[in-house]
Amino acid sequence: MMFNFIFFIFLFIFVINLKTVFFSFPIFYFFAPIGLFLFLKDFYTSKFFLDKKILTFFSIISLSIIIFFVSFLINQNGDMLFIRQIYLYTIISFFYTFFIIKLFLINKKNDFDKLVLFFITAVFIQLFISFVLFMSSSLFNTFFSIFDTAIGYASADTVDKFNEQRMIAIGNPFFGSAIINCFTLVLLAAHFKFSKYKNKLIILWVFIAILGIAAARTTIFGIALSLIILLKDYKSSYRYLLTVLIALLVFLNFAYFTNERIQTIVDFSFSFVFDFKNSQASDSASELLNMWNILPNKLSTWIVGDNFFMDQNGYYYKGIDVGYTRIIFANGILGLIVFLLMQVYLLYNIRFKRSILSLSALLVVIIFLNFKGLSNLTPLILIFFMYSRLNSVNYGKVGRL
Repeated sequence: MMFNFIFFIFLFIFVINLKTVFFSFPIFYFFAPIGLFLFLKDFYTSKFFLDKKILTFFSIISLSIIIFFVSFLINQNGDMLFIRQIYLYTIISFFYTFFIIKLFLINKKNDFDKLVLFFITAVFIQLFISFVLFMSSSLFNTFFSIFDTAIGYASADTVDKFNEQRMIAIGNPFFGSAIINCFTLVLLAAHFKFSKYKNKLIILWVFIAILGIAAARTTIFGIALSLIILLKDYKSSYRYLLTVLIALLVFLNFAYFTNERIQTIVDFSFSFVFDFKNSQASDSASELLNMWNILPNKLSTWIVGDNFFMDQNGYYYKGIDVGYTRIIFANGILGLIVFLLMQVYLLYNIRFKRSILSLSALLVVIIFLNFKGLSNLTPLILIFFMYSRLNSVNYGKVGRL
């Protein structure tokens, strides 16, 4: 029980990418060296045996570094921010997940089903804490005097203004929250049929769906996709899902007319449904479409990029936020292929019971989200990939502490 609690704390700070105001990097960076030490210990204990799937994963990352150097040689300029923010972050995440999954496997009763439940619960707690902070400005100020808002470009006044208009998800606000929410909802739906915790998962799905929209409206994509899976394959859960959802909506309806903060959060979440043309969502959609008009005008940029990820003012290169074009401008189509290949490879090699529809839905999440913004789901997928490798027959007893 104690090890599960400790594991959950480590999982929570990793999933939400929690940072303090005292350091510019996430808290989990401090513990990643433990994973590196354990990895090297296993490597030595197993007489330098390296799991083939882990070796393939690092080979894919090596390709990205090669493409970066080719781009640098062609452009004779550039920055390393794409490599640092995507692949260095991924490598550190690899060793951290190696550590926490070792911790998880100490309890021999723990299995993939419980890991999924812990992961989904961590996302729910993130959203619930964010909701509580939104409801109380004093708690909001106290919390973010210790932890970073992760809105790097915003002043304190701007953050307060955001908090007046919408819920700020702790750790990963705005689109970052949408990435986590969509992945979590679809993962839940994909695993639901094989879980022992069906009733808990239904309740978690409802709360993550409602609070997720309040954190980021793009969450609605994950809601729709996960609903397709749930209602197609698991019709027996339809009534239970509907009952929980109606109960929560009745509560929100009552609270809407009695609490101004609830009214603000509901208006932000759903006003675009009734008046899209005059909503903030319409402005975001128009801005996104305009960004899609910004494309490379050189063949070398299309192939290996300009080797820039940010501009001199610290904003996105070329002023674009679209995931695909950001990667193309950084490392070209070759870089984009490697970026997607890394995520698809890890996802495909997670050992869990799944249907073709479920696997396709998780792939669609990766593909769709990058149409809106840069979406690196690798750290999240690594949690389940690492469990699959450390718990595999090929890895042997070395997989446990």
